[in-house]
Amino acid sequence: MSKTSFLKLASAAWMSLFFLSSCNNQSDGNTGKIDSTARVNNDGTGTDTLPDTPQFVFSIDDKEFSVSEEKVIVNYIGRDSTIFLFAEIGDTAGLYMAIPRASQGRFTVPSGYNAEITREPYSDKFTLLPTVVLSNYPEVDISFNNLDDGVYQKKEPPPNAITVTGFRQLGAGSNMRSRRYLLKGYIHTNLFKTAFAGDNKEYNHDYEVKGKFVVQFKAPF
Repeated sequence: MSKTSFLKLASAAWMSLFFLSSCNNQSDGNTGKIDSTARVNNDGTGTDTLPDTPQFVFSIDDKEFSVSEEKVIVNYIGRDSTIFLFAEIGDTAGLYMAIPRASQGRFTVPSGYNAEITREPYSDKFTLLPTVVLSNYPEVDISFNNLDDGVYQKKEPPPNAITVTGFRQLGAGSNMRSRRYLLKGYIHTNLFKTAFAGDNKEYNHDYEVKGKFVVQFKAPF
């Protein structure tokens, strides 16, 4: 699958999830809002010990994956420095991660997040979205995420689904559009059984995802 085709697949999957979640996972601007501002772990897990060499290595339950740099797509929302990572798995599957306010440096990201991009138009309400989605795995037409079980029973978002251990600019980069950045950290989260399994009920159960990532990308921050 080409990068262009996979990016279209990833974007479509995330937008579909956004639509489903927006109907049910809402929180007021003043109550129940998940704040993803900087929270560095006190147990040392936020320490930056990863090398700068690009890598994306993770496991889904006991199955391990190592995704090459050319199969990792990075997208962003510049106004609040939200980073989206899309790691291609085989021909159709993908692991998607959302890291809001990535420019903070070292912090943890819960399993649910909201940011300015999830604010409902003309409202103080925010849509709560998952931070990790596994799509078309282990078969096509079935997806899992770390926030919603598919019947809209909200789960309390654990505080450390993703731990960002480093974010910095590479080089001077006076031209904003050509600035390169390095983002690295760890992922450890559970993805929940879904109510939308279709004919794939044998694969419908909770999954544990854990691993590490180091990515480089351009962004006009």
